[in-house]
Amino acid sequence: MDMDHLLTPAARWLGYAGLLPQAIAIGLALHGGEAAYIALAGGFAYAALIFSFLGGVWWGQALASREAGAGTYILAVLPSLIGLALFLP
Repeated sequence: MDMDHLLTPAARWLGYAGLLPQAIAIGLALHGGEAAYIALAGGFAYAALIFSFLGGVWWGQALASREAGAGTYILAVLPSLIGLALFLP
């Protein structure tokens, strides 16, 4: 099923722009030196942020459905908690 017609050009370009931080992090990590450490930390932080955003989407869908049980809300909170736990040394 072709879903490209459901996205506005702005939504499509902004979606692709979301890949830029990870691409920049890869470039800096390959460059080496101090920039590599900063790139790895920043890339990880961005990935955790996006993971947390996914939980927010699930939470919003649960609210919109009005039929979600407690398990749905627990699952929606897990991405944020997992991202936080992975930040711990």
